[in-house]
Amino acid sequence: IRLKFASQNVDHISFSDMALTHTSSTLVQQSMSAGAEASLLQRGLQFLEENDEKRSGALLVWLLLVLARWIVGLHSYSGEHTPPMFGDYEAQRHWMEITINLPVSDWYFNTTSNDLLYWGLDYPPLTAYVSYLFGRAAHITEPAMVELTSSRGYESATSKVFMRTSVLLCDVALFIPAIYAMSRAIYGNEQWSRRMAFMLLVLLQPAILLIDHGHFQYNNVCLGFTALGVALILQGHEFLGSICYCLALNFKQMALYYAPAFGVFLLARCLYRKMCIFHLLKLAVAVIATFVLMWFPLCVYSSPKETCVSTVAQVVHRIFPFGRGLFEDKVANFWCIADFVLKIRRHVTPALQMRLCTVMTFIGFSPSIIDLLRRKPTNLRFVLSLAICSLSFFLFSFQVHEKTILLPLLPISFLFAHNALLSGWFSVLSTFSMYFLLKKDGLILPYIVLQLAYVGVAVAPFLTSGTSRYLHVQQHELAPGYKQDGSAHPLVRAYVMISMVGIVVIHAAQVWVTPPARYPHIHDYVFAAYSCGHFLLVLAYLTYWQWAAETQSEKTKKE
Repeated sequence: IRLKFASQNVDHISFSDMALTHTSSTLVQQSMSAGAEASLLQRGLQFLEENDEKRSGALLVWLLLVLARWIVGLHSYSGEHTPPMFGDYEAQRHWMEITINLPVSDWYFNTTSNDLLYWGLDYPPLTAYVSYLFGRAAHITEPAMVELTSSRGYESATSKVFMRTSVLLCDVALFIPAIYAMSRAIYGNEQWSRRMAFMLLVLLQPAILLIDHGHFQYNNVCLGFTALGVALILQGHEFLGSICYCLALNFKQMALYYAPAFGVFLLARCLYRKMCIFHLLKLAVAVIATFVLMWFPLCVYSSPKETCVSTVAQVVHRIFPFGRGLFEDKVANFWCIADFVLKIRRHVTPALQMRLCTVMTFIGFSPSIIDLLRRKPTNLRFVLSLAICSLSFFLFSFQVHEKTILLPLLPISFLFAHNALLSGWFSVLSTFSMYFLLKKDGLILPYIVLQLAYVGVAVAPFLTSGTSRYLHVQQHELAPGYKQDGSAHPLVRAYVMISMVGIVVIHAAQVWVTPPARYPHIHDYVFAAYSCGHFLLVLAYLTYWQWAAETQSEKTKKE
């Protein structure tokens, strides 16, 4: 079968270079079902598939995803009952208030009716347009919640239900379908139970649920457009994939974390094709047209006192607030830990800090970019590069906060198809790194429940020999630390178990050990340092994996 595939010079919609035919898929499934020790989740999905209950199973999966989000939304949110600034919940509501009551020309400018110091709009235009749409719906539902100025801190029961529902609708309309598209891109049209398991493991991650549906934000709109863009590119639809990624960029500027991987991968694909210039021009049209469509209204409806250039410059100034500092709170990245020891913010000027961040970030992701260019790019190495670039930005870039860990978490989640243990463990660790943010929001109970449940579903089963093979898409693309039978090496499993024990010990210390007067936030730094250390190791591991990954043609040449 491998020789047969080696002779076919086609790209596959999964992570490999060569297409798996229906026959090979069946053979792999049969061999795996005979030897793999499937988890309870896997056995349940297999049962539904074998009994031709796919439609009922898909409905159950969808209901579970919606129910989990709604239950998390019953808890408190960022800034609840804490005037005068409240929190991110109030920021999102305030943007609805601003966009429906003020002209477009005032959205990003400081005016008598738009105090930028009170949650001024600081995201790209697509965020403003989405806020406008939800603001219109809010005005119909409960006008008082979006009244100009007087609605600040508005927290009625109806408004809370509306706000929670708006986030849920974004997930149902975009994020869940995007992950479904990603599952199809990885596993193809067959292997229904694997696709459903993949969707559940990605969409029920505690960090994703707790931030958007607990803390309260719309991160999954950005992540949804990104996931949809990746899925389309994996299937060869670079034009549409580029549009989706540009929409993600126009919703949240942090999607720039993926830019090196997207740009270089698409460039490398063009270089290894005929009519390279034509493909590059087509992608340029997709990018330029999307940005023009998003930014054109800001110029058309700009103030008479402002030009199109000055308006765009003000928006750019708002979405890149370099004056906020090196990092926020006790984020689990390199600079937070280094500052605790070296007092970087005290001894290094902000301008030099930005230059250091730029250099360190580039050093972090440059090996990945070089690998994409040095040989014919593959889908697996594209996803690895997305993870490496976004994790490098999280660890080393300027002005990072805790929630930004969601950006590297997304592409690492896609690796459930190749390294299920890594993806599940990294998800738990990412949520752990945001513990004090969630604690401040009063989300300790859902944090504990979701973490324990996710460990039971996405970590513990893959510590068992053979279980992870159920999710892995192709056996010839082994991740480092995996044996030929598809199970993780005992040392890898031991490392993950020790890491999980460390999380429990640190939580216990936070409860029982009183911090010294000199270091009142020592527990915050311990959480951040522990997470950061693991993130650095993951970055090194992913970089090694990308460089070690071989294409099917390279394997065939060796054979």
